Amino acid sequence: MRKRRRRRRRRRRRRRRKKKKKKKKKKKKKKEEEEEEEEERRRRRRRRSVLNALLQAGVDSAYVNILEQCNVGTVTTIQLFDKKLRIPIEKGVRQGDTISPKLFTSALQYAMSRLNWDGKGLSIDGKMLSNLRFADDIVLISKNTEEMNQLINDLNEVGKSIGLEINMKKTQTMANQWSDNGTIQLDGIPLQKVDSFVYLGREINMMNDLTTEIGRRRKAAWAAMDTIREITSQIKDTNRRAHIFDSTVLPALCYGTETWTDNKNITAAMRTTHRALERCLLGTNRWRQWKQGLTSKDLRKESKIRDPLEYMASAKHRWAGHVMRRNDDRWSTRTTLWTPLDVKRPLGRPFTRWSDTFSRSFKREELPNWMRAARDRKTWSECGPH
Repeated sequence: MRKRRRRRRRRRRRRRRKKKKKKKKKKKKKKEEEEEEEEERRRRRRRRSVLNALLQAGVDSAYVNILEQCNVGTVTTIQLFDKKLRIPIEKGVRQGDTISPKLFTSALQYAMSRLNWDGKGLSIDGKMLSNLRFADDIVLISKNTEEMNQLINDLNEVGKSIGLEINMKKTQTMANQWSDNGTIQLDGIPLQKVDSFVYLGREINMMNDLTTEIGRRRKAAWAAMDTIREITSQIKDTNRRAHIFDSTVLPALCYGTETWTDNKNITAAMRTTHRALERCLLGTNRWRQWKQGLTSKDLRKESKIRDPLEYMASAKHRWAGHVMRRNDDRWSTRTTLWTPLDVKRPLGRPFTRWSDTFSRSFKREELPNWMRAARDRKTWSECGPH
């Protein structure tokens, strides 16, 4: 009798367990289906947001419909040995398509236009600067922590509405010495504070110290040199070899230098690095150069590469002309022309400004105002470095 009772109890327990498992499976399946439906609704809203952005930008509805059809039901195929694996693309735009960056930019502009940031940011010549954008690289600017918290969380909300999320790992905050010590949070999570960060390939800090950036340029130049070292060692034509060097290594070394101020330390650092790269191109070193009694001018005659300081001066001159001839009220032009009236200059010798290069040059040559000359392309070209 006891054995029978035990068996019955065991059977009952098994049945109960099976029922519980079935219920859990049903609940889990139902939950997954609901999540899939919710995700599908989100995808539709995101796709609709991109299409609405195009319509708001003035794109003809016929083209919008074509783009909608092109981005619905897309798949990507991966071939593993003899088998092909088809993967449906359920979110995002077609990777590699030439129009995809424009769709993303339109959607982001549509989201940013919904933000009410009037009166927020810094006043630059009477206009408020609250953000700078290049594709998905966004910089927010504010006067205090409270305002910055509002800006970043507002941006996060409108981004989520079109399917974009802020990457916490790549989001950092930087403040100058006069700012308050408050904490900036995104969805309640404090953001990392840094003294410098890299934006669009250049390191930025509040002291405008270029020491670290010069080190980054050196590394980039040597990395570029490594890519052409094997090729240039086999080329006997000096002109062709110099052209390869000037089109790969020199731009890597001088990237962004058109926005730098000029001083002796920068000049010496760039010239020293360029000389080392030149010796590497010629397959020599400083000891061999000294033993053969060759000067730097002798090496330059042999290599026929372009002087880095001339390249930097030419790039800066060309950039200054573009900045001054613009009529679309860009921030680069506005900040160049801006003279802060509500700020007192500190004691001591002021730091060298970006425009001092042109001011001193024009004063030395007894030429008129450089800004006025830069507005005329022909005049500015004649005033440039030769």
